[in-house]
Amino acid sequence: MVKTELNHRVAEAVENLYGMFGRYSLNEKIEGCPCCVHAKDNRALRSKRLRDLTAEDLGLYAWKAMTTWGSEEDFKHFLPRLAELYAGGSLTGFCDDEMFGSKLHYAKWLSWRVREVNAVRAFMHAWLADRLCRDPETTDVGSCLASIALAENDIGDYLKAWWKMEGSLAARQFAEFAHSNARSLAKEGALGIWWQETGANQEAVVGWMLSTEWADRLEAESVAHASESWAERMMQTAEWIRAVA
Repeated sequence: MVKTELNHRVAEAVENLYGMFGRYSLNEKIEGCPCCVHAKDNRALRSKRLRDLTAEDLGLYAWKAMTTWGSEEDFKHFLPRLAELYAGGSLTGFCDDEMFGSKLHYAKWLSWRVREVNAVRAFMHAWLADRLCRDPETTDVGSCLASIALAENDIGDYLKAWWKMEGSLAARQFAEFAHSNARSLAKEGALGIWWQETGANQEAVVGWMLSTEWADRLEAESVAHASESWAERMMQTAEWIRAVA
């Protein structure tokens, strides 16, 4: 995914995270596995103020947070900046989007203070909505959705929000998401590897993907935009849904 500027909703959600998690200061020492976390890695975390840390500074930490590097409190300190970098696509090449949700799950974030949970959830809704408004040729919605599925116990509200989005972009993003997962679904009866850890959320997404409502919507979009290069993909996806549903 290419790097992007944050839209207003995402920027607002990120700013709320900075305010909500600002109480978690940078600890004097962040313990890490001596085999894979070195002095230079710890120095990178302290090289700039939190808002100025780059993907290069935080890329390794994003992978190793809590499991082999630092505590839950350390993770909360870095969470706003990590969210900001994920949303802007800056961590692409350093860390998969799915790692954000995986780390939230590991931290048992749903047991955090209610205001903290709400702030994180608002960010994830904004993150997904932003991805859905972008060109599917340059923006990966699937990794964002999988990240949310790893974090949340019930992904239903996010799927409803996607469905309610008007315009062709949301439908185009759906067609690309379905197309990218069609082979795995046919061969394994499941989505990609990250989805294996999402439990009931994977089942919910598969059922939602194979709904006749989506097939009808894609067909309508394809007919309405028949001259567009992506219209054929929409029709093919609609036909695929009807064949496998």
